[in-house]
Amino acid sequence: MFAETPSGDRIDLIRIDRWDFNWQLQYMLERPVFLPAGSVVKAVAHYDNTAENPNQPVSPPVDVHFGDWTTDEMCFGFFAATKAGQDLTRGDPDDLHLLFRNQLRDASERLEQERRSRGTIAEDAGEAGRE
Repeated sequence: MFAETPSGDRIDLIRIDRWDFNWQLQYMLERPVFLPAGSVVKAVAHYDNTAENPNQPVSPPVDVHFGDWTTDEMCFGFFAATKAGQDLTRGDPDDLHLLFRNQLRDASERLEQERRSRGTIAEDAGEAGRE
């Protein structure tokens, strides 16, 4: 997991080069990481489903899909966040969810605009019904 700041910097939050199946719980940072407003947190995972992987559970390898079983892939990236200086015990408003909701809305709108500009989505419902 890493964060991309509005200025384009990358801040690594956690990096695991060799995942161990037994690490199923959580990782707590030793110190908080302060991210500037507008930063975006991303999770990237790469899977080795080849016969050369010594931890490959089946031979020959089979396609792995998302699911809840041990043999399924279930990469999740969760993180906890607070606003700098926020103290909910003092009665500060718990409005961080609104910030995230607005960021998600804005990102969705940008993605839709990019798709429209590339002509990859229909301009109206009438066209969408004919695709």
